[in-house]
Amino acid sequence: MKGRLQMSTANRKLGGVLVGIGGLGALWALVCCVAPWIFAGALVALGLGFLLKSVVVMAVAVIGLLIAFVGWRMMTKEKGQGGTS
Repeated sequence: MKGRLQMSTANRKLGGVLVGIGGLGALWALVCCVAPWIFAGALVALGLGFLLKSVVVMAVAVIGLLIAFVGWRMMTKEKGQGGTS
């Protein structure tokens, strides 16, 4: 039982980290879409101007949301449920 409890705690912590990373990625993509001039100067100066293309920004947003969703599922999954809802 103790091993199961540790795994549940580890899953919740990892889930929290994934929600944070995914949320930051989606937030970055949203800011780039809404106000690209905020990041444009910095990205172009670093040679990363290609990241301002809509296709790349939308891909980052979708991937960020997927990562956040997986993290949320890990945080909210009840023990003994076996991964099914």
